[in-house]
Amino acid sequence: MVGSVASVETPPRVAALGFSVHTGWAALVAVSRFASGPTVLDRRRVDLLPVPPRPRQETYVFHAARELSLGEAERFVRKAEAVARATAQEALRATVADLRTAGHRVGVSAIITAREGPRRSLEEILQSHTLVHAAEGAMFRAVIRGASEDLGLD
Repeated sequence: MVGSVASVETPPRVAALGFSVHTGWAALVAVSRFASGPTVLDRRRVDLLPVPPRPRQETYVFHAARELSLGEAERFVRKAEAVARATAQEALRATVADLRTAGHRVGVSAIITAREGPRRSLEEILQSHTLVHAAEGAMFRAVIRGASEDLGLD
């Protein structure tokens, strides 16, 4: 997670966090509105799961879960989601603190999202490669949404 925050000398302005979520990571941008127009205050990459030693090993959670029994897959997915949410909370907390130090107040967050399909059981998801991809995206968007809510962001 690397970022640099632009500071202001005027009263705190409300900043918004925006996310483009990918499998295992998210691009974060913080913006605020000034008289001259919208201004990017910060941007950083937020890794949501540890980078695996081999590609696709851990960040592709549902792909990896396909190789497990249903019970093991359920535990694996829950654990991955918990780790990703804790990591997202830490990254968002650090970003909000950096922005606050620079004189900004974060009020909202937004996620670029895809059309969410109907909820399916894990068993159904793991039987369909298409649903596996959809579940990957939905899980990481839910992680960012939950971490934002945990910090009290609209």
